[in-house]
Amino acid sequence: MIEAFKHMPLLLKLITGHAAICILFLLKATIPGFMGDFSYRGQVMGYQEIWGNDLGVWLILIGAFFPIAGLLLVLRWKYSRQYYSLVLLCVFIIPTTSKGDFVYLPLALFVPSLIIAYLFKSKKVREYYGT
Repeated sequence: MIEAFKHMPLLLKLITGHAAICILFLLKATIPGFMGDFSYRGQVMGYQEIWGNDLGVWLILIGAFFPIAGLLLVLRWKYSRQYYSLVLLCVFIIPTTSKGDFVYLPLALFVPSLIIAYLFKSKKVREYYGT
């Protein structure tokens, strides 16, 4: 698995690393006091504030699905890029639309679209996955 990671294109390594680091969100939402407090929209939040502001479920979902996507990218699973794309779109779009912030929807679609285009259009990534 380490050899596969070494042979990845640089940007794909960053995407995979980001996905793996997202496990910290899962730990932050489930373990009180884990890594202290953090700031969200200018508000300092600890464990109680996370759950009081309905962020706990989102952090658990991000912390559960992104690391799996990162692992699948490294393992070169046949549908890993599709799975990562689905998780990425869900993380960006569902919170935006569930809060009714449709003004931000173009940005919520733009950023994942760039990453997805890279995953499927980059020559280096296609060579890495053998497609």
